[in-house]
Amino acid sequence: MKRTQIFRSRKGGFTLVEILIVVIILGILAAIVIPQFTNASTNARVSSTVSQLQSLRSQIQLYKLQHNDTVPDLKANQWSQFMSKTDVAGSTTASSGLNFGPYLESVPSNPLNNFSAVSDAAAASIGWVYDKTTGDLKATNQTPRACSTRPPRSCNNTMRYSGIPGSARKRDPRLPAGGGIVIRRRRSGSPDGLPPRRNTGLSG
Repeated sequence: MKRTQIFRSRKGGFTLVEILIVVIILGILAAIVIPQFTNASTNARVSSTVSQLQSLRSQIQLYKLQHNDTVPDLKANQWSQFMSKTDVAGSTTASSGLNFGPYLESVPSNPLNNFSAVSDAAAASIGWVYDKTTGDLKATNQTPRACSTRPPRSCNNTMRYSGIPGSARKRDPRLPAGGGIVIRRRRSGSPDGLPPRRNTGLSG
């Protein structure tokens, strides 16, 4: 009598432990790689801003040399004096003598916040900070803070500062005074601020 051997075929697959190991490895790799891409993107935008600032400052100096040592009024005129031809007085609408410029082909946007507006102080939707007395131009990385989705739904005109030297941070008015630290009033009879222990009549 011949014995018939029956072989049971084992279906291929992964066990739960193997899947968990793969997930953990992928999580570790993501935690290592993602911050590097983020830092690279930030460094690229900073480098682009520095390069653009150098170019804009050189154009401001060229404008000053061609306009009797007078710097452009970028706050009042924004970039119109750089985008059009001007006369020696800096006018873009003169009927004659428009012999200077244009100094830029397009309106420059700040790579850090994608704004192109010019003002004398950092604020929401401002890309460049300009001193019309000295002609000093700086970039700002101040961006508007997103409105809260929780009540009360209000932006409260608060802004987010991302490492601007010398900038004063505005305190969120929703937070209590004293840096957001809540100081609880001590209850009477309890030096540590906790409720006094109730006397149960038990000793020990």
